[in-house]
Amino acid sequence: MLIKITLLLWALLCWQVSAVAAEQISLAQVLAAAEAHAVDLRIADYRLRAAAAQVAEARSDYYPQLSARLGNEYVRVHGAAGNVVSVGDAILADNASGYKHSLSFSAHYTLYDFGRRSLNLQHAEGGRQIAELERAQALRRVRHQVIELYGQGLKQQKKLAVQRLRQEALVQLYRLSERLQEAGRYGREAVVTAALEVARAGTELQDAEVEFVTILEALAFYTGQEYEPTATLFAEMKALTGIDSRDYILERHPDLLRIGREIDRKRTELTLAQRSRYPQVVLSGSHRLFGSDQRRFDDSFSSLTSRDSRIVVTIDIPLFAGFRSVAQTERLRFELGALEWQQQKIGAELSAEIRQRQRLYQALAEQASTRSEQQSLVERQRHDLERLTQQQLLDQVAIRRRQVEVSLYELDIDMRRIDLAVQSLLLYNLMEGS
Repeated sequence: MLIKITLLLWALLCWQVSAVAAEQISLAQVLAAAEAHAVDLRIADYRLRAAAAQVAEARSDYYPQLSARLGNEYVRVHGAAGNVVSVGDAILADNASGYKHSLSFSAHYTLYDFGRRSLNLQHAEGGRQIAELERAQALRRVRHQVIELYGQGLKQQKKLAVQRLRQEALVQLYRLSERLQEAGRYGREAVVTAALEVARAGTELQDAEVEFVTILEALAFYTGQEYEPTATLFAEMKALTGIDSRDYILERHPDLLRIGREIDRKRTELTLAQRSRYPQVVLSGSHRLFGSDQRRFDDSFSSLTSRDSRIVVTIDIPLFAGFRSVAQTERLRFELGALEWQQQKIGAELSAEIRQRQRLYQALAEQASTRSEQQSLVERQRHDLERLTQQQLLDQVAIRRRQVEVSLYELDIDMRRIDLAVQSLLLYNLMEGS
């Protein structure tokens, strides 16, 4: 049994990744890389550009619409047809069979539509503003995820350092146990226990390294960069100070601004639906040229001598469309009501989240002075333990175990310090948005 455990021990000791020069990354670098690469931000950018193009599309209704039309057909007259035949929508004073052509230029302009064009433009501009706020939301979400992942990576990095230190200490304890067994101070059971502790520490170290790789892969999804686990070193995080959510105006948050713009846009859409029942006054005009030839297709183009021009003022009055406008108005009213309730829900959720993060941030900040005192005590204990490493073998066993305890205690201090930095940054990101 002891031989198998010893072999397992040496296998764990030999299982090490080759040392590589570590490259330090900072939170600022990671955030910048994520903002340049994150897919959600690229999607938001394209949606913003599409919304801006929609504004230009709505503005085009203020310009006259110009068009040209060339029509041609072959007409076969059966019997007497008087002096009138048609080519497309053009009327030609000709009763002979043959090739008929018409060339027309037309213009179309809306004189008055009860403000529908301005409402369309206002609706499109609201969509562009919503796209801007959605982009700010996407940026805030990306930053939130990156800050959390960076904090997890930094904490896991420190855990790995402590676990490696613990494994090294347990290996030394195992060797001390063998020497104490040879001296008759330890029994075989104590040596086996020490070997099992080394084996368990090696397994836990492997699990921690796998978790560290998982965090790096999640971070790479946002930044588009590959991180070598053995060559990546997270820089320390600094907590923000003086954050007080009581001075924050909740209505300026991008989530509430976006839902507010959606409500305004829905109201504009509702007004548009109501205005669709009103008349529309349109001015149009055209100039047409006609030609024909009884035998050849191309010769009919050379005889475009018949011409006419027209100017038309049209009043388009919608009378009945199967109650479509009534149903559309009703639908928009219900959608508007749903958005207004959603606005209240988002406001309540944001207020609760900000209060929760503020309480957590304050609790961690209040512990900062205590952690500083604890850190001083830990460093003093580590210095004292280093001076005691030359004692008797039996005393060294207790000293090594005490060193592991001190390292774990210091790790707990580091975890809380990192939590404070993460919570301060998340609270600031939540309140400031972009």
